[in-house]
Amino acid sequence: FFGSSESPMTGGVIGEKAYPTEDDIAKAKLEAEKQIKDSISAAFALDSQQPQFKQQELNILDNGSNFRVTKSLPMPDVDSTGKFKYFIEAKDERMAIREADLNNYLVMKAKAELGDDFALKEKTLKFEVKKIVFKNDNSLNGAILGVEFSGDFARPIDVDDLKSRAAGKSESELRTLILSMASIEKANISFWPFWVRSVPSKLDKISVSVE
Repeated sequence: FFGSSESPMTGGVIGEKAYPTEDDIAKAKLEAEKQIKDSISAAFALDSQQPQFKQQELNILDNGSNFRVTKSLPMPDVDSTGKFKYFIEAKDERMAIREADLNNYLVMKAKAELGDDFALKEKTLKFEVKKIVFKNDNSLNGAILGVEFSGDFARPIDVDDLKSRAAGKSESELRTLILSMASIEKANISFWPFWVRSVPSKLDKISVSVE
């Protein structure tokens, strides 16, 4: 097979033309990746300060970033100043967790063992990323967390009911009444003034302090 031109060919150039070397392209690729990664990180940081993000109370997990270059292409045409462009496209996924959801889950687990009528008074919750889990296509699939949770749970006491049942009782009767209540391990009872030997009959004269 062959071809021929029926008219004289025009255009083109005879001489030297600048062209990026492999080293130039490699450096441009690294710089392009750094710039787009920094830009995406800045965008995430900015979005995390927006009211709609804060309303969701989401915490972006440390080490929960999945940055991937999806398209990388040098554009070797050099301009008059000797510069060329490098096209890059990237994707960055972030793993986030709503701390309130994790807290509610742990409280639910604790109540399942203690009893649903127990209430959380104080708690400490810490967590860290142990491992990021990926799907077959390298997208994020989840995270394995190390969680440290401790809490003080107590069964609420009906103070008004206790007052009505305690009215008029002696110290020993009152102690027996209190210790018969579920989950009560000890009770400190004091009468004032010192000559008083029984609980007042009037409820407004009785003071109950629950710790």
